[in-house]
Amino acid sequence: MKFSILVLETFGRLSGVRSFVDLLDRSLPESEWSENEELKRRAEDESWDFGDFDIARQVLDDRFQFWLPRYTTYSAVTLLYTVLETQLAACAKLASTQRQAAFQPADLRGRGIESTILYLQRTGVFNARADSVWQSICDLRDLRHLIVHRAGTKGESDEHRKTAQPRDRFRWSHRVSGVRLVLVRRGLDFNSILP
Repeated sequence: MKFSILVLETFGRLSGVRSFVDLLDRSLPESEWSENEELKRRAEDESWDFGDFDIARQVLDDRFQFWLPRYTTYSAVTLLYTVLETQLAACAKLASTQRQAAFQPADLRGRGIESTILYLQRTGVFNARADSVWQSICDLRDLRHLIVHRAGTKGESDEHRKTAQPRDRFRWSHRVSGVRLVLVRRGLDFNSILP
């Protein structure tokens, strides 16, 4: 039996992303509970009036119910895209070596996965654009772009609104018990692609 290092590495990286998401799912609810208990204790010890306590509680709720879920989701999307980009580049390098291609992946113009996908297509390895998952790959790329370059917002220009369309096709959801990443696009649960 022959094992592909590239495949093993890909599943290892995806497993790492899944472990990261699972860790957050388990630890953030405990952290939220702990910080709420500490806030209650401090308010009692220092005899805060209800208004001061309520403001501090709202700030804490905002952190755990809005900011942390947002940033953990951003992190997971960015990690998934990084795995995709890294492993496609490794696949192109492997194809270049195995096929003894006259040109290298770096010889093609373009950035990110676009040049890698073009290389794989031109060497006859794989035409990703013809695959049924191509739109999901493009959507993941565009989501990562929104997160990295525009803090997850649509932006004002026509170009910004165009690249924000994938964001509108996704529903961002967080379980009540934690922040488990669930990205749903046309019924596809991205948790299901993680080992």
